Amino acid sequence: PSLLSGLTEIQAQMNNMIQSTEEELLEHKSFVDDVRTTIEGMLGVLGLSLDADKGVGEQLTSIVGRMEGWAEGKKLRDEAANAEREALAKTVAEKTTELEGKSQELLAVQGNLERTNSQVSEVKSWLSRAGSLTLLNTPSS
Repeated sequence: PSLLSGLTEIQAQMNNMIQSTEEELLEHKSFVDDVRTTIEGMLGVLGLSLDADKGVGEQLTSIVGRMEGWAEGKKLRDEAANAEREALAKTVAEKTTELEGKSQELLAVQGNLERTNSQVSEVKSWLSRAGSLTLLNTPSS
C-alpha cells in the first residue's frame, strides 16, 4: 500500500510538472507571438513582411542586410548630392569672381568714356570760341 501511494504521489507530481511545463510553454509561445507581431508591425511600416515558411532569425538577418543596403545607398546619394552642391558652389564663386573682374573693367571703360566726353566738350568749346574769334577778325567788305 505505501508503494502504491508513493507511486501515486510521484505520478501526481509528474502531472503537476507536465502541467506547469505546458503553462510555461504557452507563456513562451504567447511572448514569441507578441514579439513576432511587433516585428511584423514594424516591418509593415517599412513595407516588408515575414514569410511563415522561413525562420524569423534568417528573415530578420536578410531584412537587416537590405536595410543596411538602403542606408548605404542613401549615404552614397547624400555624398553625391553634397559633392554636386560643393561643385556648384565652387562654380558660383568662380563666376562671381569673374563678374567682379568684368565689373572693374566696365568701371575703367566708363571712366575712360567720361574723360573722353569731357575732352570732346572741351574741344567743342575751344572750337566754338575759335569760330567766334574768326568771325570777329574777318574783314568787312
